[in-house]
Amino acid sequence: MHAEIVKGEKNILVISNIGNGKSTTVEALAYTLLQDDYQVFRYEKAYDSLNMELEYINRQQKPVIILESYAQNKDFLETLLIHRTNKGLVLVVTERTAIYETSIQTLEKLTNKSVFAVHDINSLDAEDIEGFSKLLTLHGLWGNDMKLTEPDKLSLIKRQCHSATREVLLHILKSENIISKFSVILNALQTKKEYYHAIILILTASRYNVNIDLQFVNQVLNTLNIRSTNFDNNLAIKELIDFESDEIKIRSSIVSEVLLEHVSEVKPLIDSLIEICMTVDEWEDETSKALIREYMSYSNLKWLLYRKERDVNEMIFYFFEKIRNLKSCRNNHHYWLQCAILDIERQNFELAHKHLETAYSLASKGRRYSPDTYKIVDTYQIDNQKANLLLKEVIAQKDANTAMLKFREAHKTLTRAADPNRLRHYPYKVADLYIDFHRVFYDQLSDGQKQSLIDAFDEMVKKMDEYLRQVIHYREKSFVSQTRADLVQLISNFRNPKAVAKPS
Repeated sequence: MHAEIVKGEKNILVISNIGNGKSTTVEALAYTLLQDDYQVFRYEKAYDSLNMELEYINRQQKPVIILESYAQNKDFLETLLIHRTNKGLVLVVTERTAIYETSIQTLEKLTNKSVFAVHDINSLDAEDIEGFSKLLTLHGLWGNDMKLTEPDKLSLIKRQCHSATREVLLHILKSENIISKFSVILNALQTKKEYYHAIILILTASRYNVNIDLQFVNQVLNTLNIRSTNFDNNLAIKELIDFESDEIKIRSSIVSEVLLEHVSEVKPLIDSLIEICMTVDEWEDETSKALIREYMSYSNLKWLLYRKERDVNEMIFYFFEKIRNLKSCRNNHHYWLQCAILDIERQNFELAHKHLETAYSLASKGRRYSPDTYKIVDTYQIDNQKANLLLKEVIAQKDANTAMLKFREAHKTLTRAADPNRLRHYPYKVADLYIDFHRVFYDQLSDGQKQSLIDAFDEMVKKMDEYLRQVIHYREKSFVSQTRADLVQLISNFRNPKAVAKPS
């Protein structure tokens, strides 16, 4: 990245899954650029002086702006688009891989269709792995694995941790030697004493990559009437907040993830989320909106609330019911989409159809967070879940009479959502259900229906090929490749019935 900027690259995009080192990467990049006399500026928060600050930056000889989590900072990008007068100004932005896939068009629009040099850092190369291992050894951070030989450490990173920074850190942080260093916070989480809400707020915001500051935390606590004079002296809070600099100490999503996994009682945790949502519901700032959006995500809730002894979907249903009438939910297509995903998981298919209809209705009006705010909404996520619903419903009910009718509708919806130029892997994840559909219904179909089914498989494979030619991140490419291989095998079996093989 440093070499690209020196050679004249003006737009750099760093993407990775959560916890794979975006912040560390741009921090290191900033350090190396400073050594080459670049003037590096990091965007943190919008103030009234933003326009003046941008004017000052534009007057510099070699200015660089670093913007993390660009999807949460659209207002800044809109302002920069107007005030970017220095042609030599370098813009470095970061985002999570999944969000990048769903917001490519937004980034292009907000940067006047600028071309970005994209760097996917999800997978460490051999040199990175060796350096990472030596660094962990040097600082005694291997924990229980410190006794391993260097070759064994390298093998652990490659095989057990899949060459991913996130997996290495999770492995280390779950070591008893390391986790004991967070005993004060863990004790506060287990005993649920004062400022439990504050601890949950800080850890969940960090885990979901929502940038909050001490002012935001204080505002939430004051609204809840639980901010008292001993806040600054609370031991757990002092582990999380540096009051001398007014900064939150724990910014690592990985550390937050490990700590939250140690919360044994789910009910107080979810009640805390509800209290926070109710508190920030009326606030119009981007941070509050981002926080509620992350809280209401079905996949986020499933991860956060999963415990072996509890029905996670029951707890998610409880959460959705409690926040249903909030301003940020009742007219928000994203909320109703999450409800539909829950319905599908619970096989409440009739209700899932109703909730998807509601999501489509709100999305078609561009209604987001408030009836007075209209934006064009891309319905690809709703399309994917509609196809997911149709396929899972017909497979579960084993109704051969309506099987092809629902399959065709699902396929039409799914191929509409599968725009390869947006690098979204979700349609191909749903397409994995084609294999199950084939297994359940193929022998009951007429010859014409079989041909129609194989033609649909062939069309999906072609769309997968377009996707695979462009995608650069391994994890998504891997499972799409597997589904593609299974579909190709089924197509081959149809066309060469004498050499029949089953998908893997």
